[in-house]
Amino acid sequence: MAEPAGKVVFADQLRGIAALVVVFSHMFNSYPFAQSMVSGLVAAPQVEVPNLWITIPFTQPWINFGPFGVGLFFLVSGFVIPFSLRRHNRGSFLLARALRIYPTYAAALAIGCLFVVASARFWHRPVPFGWGQFWANAELLHVFRGYASLDQVNWTLVIELHFYLFAALARPWILRHSLWPMVVAAAGGAGYFALQHFGAAKQPSFLEFEAMSLPFMLIGTAFHYHFAGGLRTPGLCVATLALVGLFVVLFRISPASGGAWTTAGSYGFALSLFGIAYAARRLIPDWGILRLLARISFPLYAVHLLASFSLMTWLIAGPLRLPYEWASSVAFVVVLLIAWLLHQGVERRTIAWGAALGRPRGKTVPAAELAIG
Repeated sequence: MAEPAGKVVFADQLRGIAALVVVFSHMFNSYPFAQSMVSGLVAAPQVEVPNLWITIPFTQPWINFGPFGVGLFFLVSGFVIPFSLRRHNRGSFLLARALRIYPTYAAALAIGCLFVVASARFWHRPVPFGWGQFWANAELLHVFRGYASLDQVNWTLVIELHFYLFAALARPWILRHSLWPMVVAAAGGAGYFALQHFGAAKQPSFLEFEAMSLPFMLIGTAFHYHFAGGLRTPGLCVATLALVGLFVVLFRISPASGGAWTTAGSYGFALSLFGIAYAARRLIPDWGILRLLARISFPLYAVHLLASFSLMTWLIAGPLRLPYEWASSVAFVVVLLIAWLLHQGVERRTIAWGAALGRPRGKTVPAAELAIG
């Protein structure tokens, strides 16, 4: 018996957690301990950050909170996309997802780049990108056009878009709760790595991340099958173990992963939290703070890095000379406000436009389904 969509509070709450840990990972790990990267991204001088207590939780050797948050995002996406597929045909689904991603991301990227331009002007440094790189990033085609990422986070959005294309092609099977999409993804990932490592011409390493990520995202889809009554618990366990095994094998043989087992383990922690939250989904309350973070999670994810890095350096090394802990607090509040404004001014409208594409004439889409889709 399928459960109503309104019971998917757990997925919404996890999306809020994922956004928070990614932002904190960048602010309290990447920023203080990867200053050469920060300086290049935001055209600012390097600053020395003391090893404060606030950074300790985000610098543990057994977990990397960046991949942990990304893993949660991937699992939630795999879980909720079938809801959207049910409301749309293939064409309207892809158009709705494009409306979901592109306007908000383009606006967030533009704001982030304005922070970088302001930073470059203040520190009397050249702007570290040109119009070609900006437009390639805004189109999310940079990895295929030879441009570097401007914000270091949009690689996940490229993978999301390709997952949407895969989901649209596999729509009839996903709606029938078929395991064939998992089999195809497994065969495709294994085949790609076989061609890579046994004589075929080398492809961009980014495709290796795609080949690993798709099976991981489909774990969320397997949980959706169980949620909707199309897969029993033993089948869910077998499908999850098979997809996790494929992910680990592909990760192990991928040069792109660098063999960083902390990263693979962080994805494992994300799956553990997702599985526990799913099992306890009827007990999880709808916490308002996590609901708010979930609503603004995408614009927050898209805008936080360039805006916060630029602002933190100005607050620390500029005229105010704020301590790192105060600078990071101010930057966090600022990016939260920007994300909320983007959500209100852009994201809510484009989500509604996309939902209307799949709405039967005269029928209103429930708010709960809009929230999770």
